[in-house]
Amino acid sequence: MASRASALVCLVLLAGCGSSSSTRSSSAPPRGKVFVVYDAPAGQAAANARKALQLGGTNGVADGFTKSFKLPRDIRIHAVNGFVGPNYNPGDHTITLSYGFVNYVERLLETNFPQLVRNQNELGREWAAIDGFILVHEWAHALIDIYNFPVLGKEEDAADALATVFMTQFVNGGDEFAFDAAKFFDALSARQRHLSPSDYWDAHSLDKQRAYSILCWIAGSTQTDYKVIVNLHVIGGDRLQTCPAEYRQRVRSWLELLKPHLSNG
Repeated sequence: MASRASALVCLVLLAGCGSSSSTRSSSAPPRGKVFVVYDAPAGQAAANARKALQLGGTNGVADGFTKSFKLPRDIRIHAVNGFVGPNYNPGDHTITLSYGFVNYVERLLETNFPQLVRNQNELGREWAAIDGFILVHEWAHALIDIYNFPVLGKEEDAADALATVFMTQFVNGGDEFAFDAAKFFDALSARQRHLSPSDYWDAHSLDKQRAYSILCWIAGSTQTDYKVIVNLHVIGGDRLQTCPAEYRQRVRSWLELLKPHLSNG
């Protein structure tokens, strides 16, 4: 579990690991911050999930976001008991993570990838990668809200794109983090084996679509990753050819939107 912390504390958006922020002058306008609140765990399973979020570097990520952005208001990351899907609420500017969902991620990994049960270090790494990807996904929703960004298409797809761009552009080994998230969504798609109307009207794309889009963007990020995805034979050649241009478009769009709001921008 310890190796997870060093990996995810580096989730400092666009600022890079090891960067330092200058001291704020007394005349600088007040800025918002990102802070984390953990509810007292209701039981051992919830306590394990809280520990996973803490060891995974959630507080470090919050500090990194605070230093990296000129925030007009505070954003709260709230870890709660029970099972609630990760979400951002624009009404109170809160990203909610639930202990039940954190544990669900672990169970799904152990069920679908039995080899991870025998390799706890790799299980912890992939668990942290997925938690980190999901947190950045919800952070994207927060950015869209507080900066009133325009979104063409599904906001959920845009949030997946930012999380993938962030991982592949600014996190050392982040392409593996994004790949783990794609594996998670692919495994999660078992719940949509028999599609119902709610699967189609949901704000999210289908789980498998999310997995394939993330894989495509990873493939487009570097020639090395492109070759890796090609060798997996999971995406057809016609789509693969478009992935580099599609990825560059996502990078261009997000960086153009974010640049005016960065502390060093």
